[in-house]
Amino acid sequence: MKKLFALILALLMLCACGVPEQPEINEPGSNGPSVPVDSEPENELGEGSRILENCVFKTAEGKYGIQKDGKIVFEPVYDVFKTVGEIGERTIYALGKTEGTMPAIAYDDDSRVSGISERERVLYEFFFEDGSLILSIPADSYHFERNKGIDPGTKAWLYISLEGNQYVYEFNTDGEIVSDRFTSKGKTGETVNDYVHGYEKVCYYYGPTDMEKGLGLVDSEGNEIVPPVYTYIHSPFEGRIVAGRSEGGLSGGTARILDGECNIICDKYHTVQFYDLPDGRFIGIAYCAGEMSQLATVCRDENGEIMKGGYRFIDKDGNELSEVFASEKDDFIIRKGGITEGETTITAVYEDGSEKEINIYDYAFEP
Repeated sequence: MKKLFALILALLMLCACGVPEQPEINEPGSNGPSVPVDSEPENELGEGSRILENCVFKTAEGKYGIQKDGKIVFEPVYDVFKTVGEIGERTIYALGKTEGTMPAIAYDDDSRVSGISERERVLYEFFFEDGSLILSIPADSYHFERNKGIDPGTKAWLYISLEGNQYVYEFNTDGEIVSDRFTSKGKTGETVNDYVHGYEKVCYYYGPTDMEKGLGLVDSEGNEIVPPVYTYIHSPFEGRIVAGRSEGGLSGGTARILDGECNIICDKYHTVQFYDLPDGRFIGIAYCAGEMSQLATVCRDENGEIMKGGYRFIDKDGNELSEVFASEKDDFIIRKGGITEGETTITAVYEDGSEKEINIYDYAFEP
């Protein structure tokens, strides 16, 4: 009996050795749902990270960083990723971190400059497609421009601003910086002109280009007299200053007449120009775009009514001296800006197409 039991046990063990081991579910070759095995090494960029473009990668948390061959070169601490542009066969990327606020030019409900406010600040750093850092400083705004001349693409420029200063870098087609320029915020060393004493111009770059620069005035002790929000400040004659901001395109602009102490005495025109006459007197011409204009800025009179569109002669305080006319036939004042000894009249063209000869000396004044 014992011999029979031993024989049966031996047969059972022999059968068990011949049965193949069943794989666990989800292993390759199993009969259940299968996930391919990743034969690549573990992702060093972090779980859920993915490469977006060349050197730039994004984490599962939505942060951006710089990698090379799957290894982190610059940590994923950036909130913004943008493609700046191309230089030859190279591509520039900007990665930015949101950090606090920065000064910005403020505008009123009529889109006219009203002072200084704040906006969110993003500090950008710039990289080539191979992950190399281009500049040693960050930027709170930037503008990229390629040569559009005879041989487009032969050169490129990167304009940046940082805390009110401007930096301009020129690149060749290999992506090498061949020149750079720096313009500091603060005092410019320029006075208004010989008519105004004791004030010095100051500047601040709210953006990277000269169109985003603001000019203002400080006194001899450095006190702010005019906030740095204008694109031009000049004095046409003793006791008056013209300060304005040209926005360009369909944005329009703001032109103000100030007295000798920089108090605003007229603020209702898009542009103001004063011209000296051969006899020592002056004429003033101001322009408003009018209610039907596509310009963003709106000009209003002292009662809050929208100013009539067109040109008019004004006195040194901005008061209207003439009827409003649509244009000047020969443009020798409005466009050319010059009055010669023999020129005494202009031909004004009105909205209805009628014309009228005007003696400009009828509107001349002593400064």
